[in-house]
Amino acid sequence: MALPKFQDYCYLDDETKISLSLVEFFNEYEVICISSNLDPKHTASSLEDYSVYSYPLEQLREDVRKNKLSRSRVDIECLDYYGNNEQEIFKIHSKDAKKWATYHGYKWDIPEYREFNSSEITSEQGDDQLQQANERIAELEQQLADIQSTTTKQSAVDNVEYNGDLPLSTNEEKLAHFINLLIKASPELQKDGRIPTYSELHTILTAKNKGEQIPSKVTIQKYMNRV
Repeated sequence: MALPKFQDYCYLDDETKISLSLVEFFNEYEVICISSNLDPKHTASSLEDYSVYSYPLEQLREDVRKNKLSRSRVDIECLDYYGNNEQEIFKIHSKDAKKWATYHGYKWDIPEYREFNSSEITSEQGDDQLQQANERIAELEQQLADIQSTTTKQSAVDNVEYNGDLPLSTNEEKLAHFINLLIKASPELQKDGRIPTYSELHTILTAKNKGEQIPSKVTIQKYMNRV
């Protein structure tokens, strides 16, 4: 069965992976999302709408119920005052999630969660473990800063490209209208008889003009948003 296609922003990026490495426990929806390279913030709430995820979800729940994942647990929460309508709350440890995903052929592509158990730390070990924790935090902060810097630079490039493409004397609304007319007059640029989205148009132009410099998705989006 084919996996459903989500919007581009629904997939994991490097910044999200770093932030997820700081999370100790996940619920079952989040584990399946991460194992499928999906950002749980955007997709976890709708995961059960797709039948292809029903089996791995139930398989994961059953493994937690049977204590196959030693660091994880399932709690029972009552939804009303009288103790009726019980609901299972799954809390799956990050290390268990990685172990489960790897065993079942999925990919757990986030940095490993590192836990520090203070009850097992002697006074002699305390300083060393604290230093390791601080180094880990500094490492993650640097990775996050590098990613944000790259994103900012790319955004600046896109903005320069957009502003540079339009002479100052150009009427932007007329240009957008002209682009709209060109798309309507070109069946090859249409998508099932309709005007394509900026992302679809970028894909069409890239496929039909291999080796040519194609405006970025951001540039095309800014043009089309004026249509």
